[in-house]
Amino acid sequence: MINVQHNSTGRKRKQQGFSLIMALGFMVFLTLIVISMVNVTSSDEKIARNSRDKDLAFAAAEAALRDAEMYVSGSYTYPYRARFTAQVFNGSCNNALCDFRIAPVNLAAGDFFDSSTFTYASKAMMVGNPTTGSPSINGLNKQPRYLIEVVNASNDPMAQSPYIYRITAQSQGKSPDTRVTLQELYNPCSPTPACE
Repeated sequence: MINVQHNSTGRKRKQQGFSLIMALGFMVFLTLIVISMVNVTSSDEKIARNSRDKDLAFAAAEAALRDAEMYVSGSYTYPYRARFTAQVFNGSCNNALCDFRIAPVNLAAGDFFDSSTFTYASKAMMVGNPTTGSPSINGLNKQPRYLIEVVNASNDPMAQSPYIYRITAQSQGKSPDTRVTLQELYNPCSPTPACE
């Protein structure tokens, strides 16, 4: 009888060792699952942050386009100045107004924030400037900038607007790596009869 009890005690010891190995394996498995869930959550948070930053930069570039439209149309002043005269365009840039009809420049490829790499960066007007009186935009690395170029001038003296403008606006988000560039063609007399 003593031999039988000893054998059964040995079996219990073997089973207890196996349970310990199973428990450790299960804990390692659960730890790996938790670590992978933390990594997925962290990457989702980075994606959401980048998306929010891009949306902020896009909205700021849109605000720069509207500021440039105010500058072109003169709607920030009283009395309303509906059009620029030919003297404004002298073949160079004057306060963000440029005439590139003779020597076109790819403004969309330029960096409006770095005058060492882009010749016209110093001419790009910043939103929040005293000219239009628009407010600065909070939460950005730098305030958005814009350049306005004349792309067409009508020879017809009866034309409502003698000029059509291409406005290029560039903005950074909270991070300087987030950058949005927008362009539009703008006719100050369309769609409303502002130049009549």
